[in-house]
Amino acid sequence: MSSPQQRLSSIAGQLAGSSATTNRQKLLAKNADDVVITLAVRTPLTKAKKGGLKDTNLDSLLVSLLTTVREKSKLDPNLVEDVCVGNCLCPGQAYVARSAVLAAGYPVTAAASVANRFCSSGLLAIQNIANQIIAGSIDVGIAVGAESMSTNADGGAPEMSPEVSEHPIASQNKQPMGQTSENVAGQFSITRQMMDEFAARSYQKAEHAQKSGWFNDEIVPVKTQIKDPKTGEVKNIIVDRDDGIRYGTTAESLGKIRAAFPQWKPSQTTGGNASQITDGAAAVLLMKRSRAQELGQPIVGKFCGATVTGLEPRIMGIGPSYAIPKILSKFGLTTNEIDIFEINEAFASMGAYCVQKLELDEAKVNPRGGAIAFGHPLGATGARQVVTALSELRRQNKRVAVTSMCVGTKLDQKLNSYTPLEPTDKTKDFLRDFFKILPPDGKKNLAGDVSGCANDEELRQLVQSIRTGLLIPMKAQGGKTPTEITPSPRSGVEDSIENLNSLNIEPISRSSQSQLRHHCLERDGNKCLATGQYSHSHPHPQNAITTHLEAAHIIPFALGSFQANDGEAVDRHAKTWVNLRRYFPVLRSMSFTSDQINTEKNILMLESPLHTEFGQFRLIFEATGVAHQYRIKTFPDTATGPIRNLPKNRLVKFRIHKGSWELPDPKLLGIHACIGNFLHLSGQAEIIDKVLKDFEDCGGLAPSGSTNIEDLLAASGLSLLSSNVNETPDSRKSTDKQRPTEKKGHLRAKILDTENKPWGY
Repeated sequence: MSSPQQRLSSIAGQLAGSSATTNRQKLLAKNADDVVITLAVRTPLTKAKKGGLKDTNLDSLLVSLLTTVREKSKLDPNLVEDVCVGNCLCPGQAYVARSAVLAAGYPVTAAASVANRFCSSGLLAIQNIANQIIAGSIDVGIAVGAESMSTNADGGAPEMSPEVSEHPIASQNKQPMGQTSENVAGQFSITRQMMDEFAARSYQKAEHAQKSGWFNDEIVPVKTQIKDPKTGEVKNIIVDRDDGIRYGTTAESLGKIRAAFPQWKPSQTTGGNASQITDGAAAVLLMKRSRAQELGQPIVGKFCGATVTGLEPRIMGIGPSYAIPKILSKFGLTTNEIDIFEINEAFASMGAYCVQKLELDEAKVNPRGGAIAFGHPLGATGARQVVTALSELRRQNKRVAVTSMCVGTKLDQKLNSYTPLEPTDKTKDFLRDFFKILPPDGKKNLAGDVSGCANDEELRQLVQSIRTGLLIPMKAQGGKTPTEITPSPRSGVEDSIENLNSLNIEPISRSSQSQLRHHCLERDGNKCLATGQYSHSHPHPQNAITTHLEAAHIIPFALGSFQANDGEAVDRHAKTWVNLRRYFPVLRSMSFTSDQINTEKNILMLESPLHTEFGQFRLIFEATGVAHQYRIKTFPDTATGPIRNLPKNRLVKFRIHKGSWELPDPKLLGIHACIGNFLHLSGQAEIIDKVLKDFEDCGGLAPSGSTNIEDLLAASGLSLLSSNVNETPDSRKSTDKQRPTEKKGHLRAKILDTENKPWGY
C-alpha cells in the first residue's frame, strides 16, 4: 500500500463526507487492515533559548509527552510494542528514546528506536511505525517527533572523503540552509515581496487560529522547570501555548527587516520570512482499524501512504513540488481533491514557489499558519504537521490532507580539511570553540560563513575578524550578550550627568558635533568610530530644565585603526560589524522589526547596517531636582513612533532610543568599554576566554558583587589603562560645577565640553 521509503505522508480524515471521484472513494474506504491514528497530540512550540521549554532536555520532553499519550489514550501500556522517535540533533538519541519510554510508564517489553531524516524525521517515525503494522511486525506503536534546539545545537557534519567533497552534486551538501533558500529565490524568480506576503499570511493565519482556540485540541500542556538567567532561580511552570506567533504582522512590517544572508544573492531571506528555531514535540498512536475497534479506541485518521523523492541539494527547498505530485499520482488524485495541504515553511522562498508551481488554493495551504509563524523544531515538525492537519480536518469537517516538507542537510567539512600554517596555528580550534558559545542562530550563520570560505587564508581572515570582534561583546547574564557594542566614554558616563545638571543648557549644533567627532577620533588614536545624532528644532517643554541628547556616540570597535579616508578599513569595519550581528543574533534586537523587540534587555539600538548614522535619539531629559534622576520626554512628532512608551521616571545615565525596552545599565556598558579597549590596546586578546568565563560565572559583576571597573578588572587579572585616551584637549574650558554625589560602584568618565557647551555621550 505504501512505498518502503517515505517522506511525505497522506492522512485521510474519518469524518462523514461524500466522495468526488472513484479514486478518492477508494482512498476513503474503511477496511479492517487500515493503519489508523487513534490519538494525535503535541506540546506547545516555544522559542529556543528563550521560551518556556528552553531548560527542558529532550528526555524530559519525551517523558512528558509519552506520559500524556498513555494517560489520554487510556490504552494499556503493555500493548505498545514499539516507539519510534524522530529527532535530528540529540547525541545518543537511541539511549534517550529508550530511557524516556521506560520513564513514561511503559513496560520493558516496549521497544524504542530513532529516525533521522533531518527535517522530516517526525514523518519518518510515522512511516516506520505504520510500515511495521502493515508488515505484521507489531500491532500497536507510537510515533514521535521531538527536538530540543535549546539544549542540542547543530554541530555540523564530520569530515568527508575527497570523493564526496569533490563531487559536483554531493559537494552541494556543504551549502548552509540559508544559501539554499537564496538559491530557490534566485533561480525561480521568487521576489522579496512574494516571500514577505507568504510569511505574513502564515502569521495572520496563526494569529487567527490562536485567538480562536483552534490549537486547543492539538496542544497538551507540559509541566517543567525554567531557570531565570539573571538570578539563577528555578521555577516550576506549565507551558500550554505557542509563543512564537507575532500578532499584527504584515508584509509591510516584514519588508523592513534586513537580509539575514547578505553574502548570498538575491539576499531576500530574513528573520521574518524564515522558520523560527524552536523546541517542541508531537506524537501519534497507530494501530490497525480492527485492533482499534477491538480496544474501543477512537479513530481520528487513516494513514494512506507515503513516498519520497530527491533533487539537487542546492535547491532542496522545492522538494514538496516534486513529492506532492508523486504521492497524488500513486492514488490517482489531483490537487483539487485534497482538502488541506500542510507544507513545511522552512523558508518563504520555497513555500511561495511550491504554492505557485502546484497552483494550490492558498486557503488550503497551512490554514493555521506554519513554521514561519510558530517554529520549526526540526525532528518534531513532520509529526506536528500530522497533528495539525487532523485537527483542522475535524474543524472543517473535511476528509483528506497531505503533509509535505523539504529535507535539507547542514554539512561542513571545511574545518576538518584545514591545513595549519604552523604548529601554533589555532584557526580550527578557535572556530570550534567559538561555535560552542553561540546561540542557535549564530551557530547556523557561523557554519555558513566557514563553508563560504574559498580557501584556508579566508578561514584565517574570518578568525582574525572574530577574535578582534570578541573584544567588544562580553558574555554576561547567563549566556546572553547584554550589549555587543560598547558606547563610550571609555570609563563610564557620570560626567554626562554633570552636564544635565547644568542650568546653562543648549542644543548641540552640527558644527559642534563635527568638532566633537574629530576630537574623539583624535583622542582615541582613530581606534573608534564616532557618529552623531542631530535634530534640535523642537521646542523645550514649558517650565522645564531640559537638554536634547544630540551629542556623539563613541563606539570603540577595537578592530584596529580607523581613518576616515581609508576606504579599505571602513569596508573592513562594516563587514566585521555585519558578521558580529550574524553570530550574536541578539544584535538583531537593534532593528525595529526584530522578534526580540520586547524580550531582550540591555540592548543598544542600531538602525543603519553600516552604522554611519547611529540611532537618532530625539529625546529630552528633564531635571527632577533629585540627584542623578531625570524625566524622559519625547518630541511631539515621535509621540506615535517607536519611543512613545518610554518610562517616565528612570535613573538616567545612558539611554537607548527604543522606549519599549528596559534601559541599559550604564555601569555594564562602561565595564564592557573598559575591558574591550584594555584588551585591544594591551594586545592581550587571548584573555577574552577568561573574561567571558568570569562574566558568565559572576553575572557581569566582580566576585564581591561590585560593578566598579577596578574591581571587575582585578577579578580578571587586569588593571586600568594608564594612558591619556580619556583626556580632553587643552583648549577645553574647565567648569566649576560640582560633580554629583558619586555612589559606590558607579563609573567615572571624562566629559567633552568644547566651548563650554553641554555634551552627553
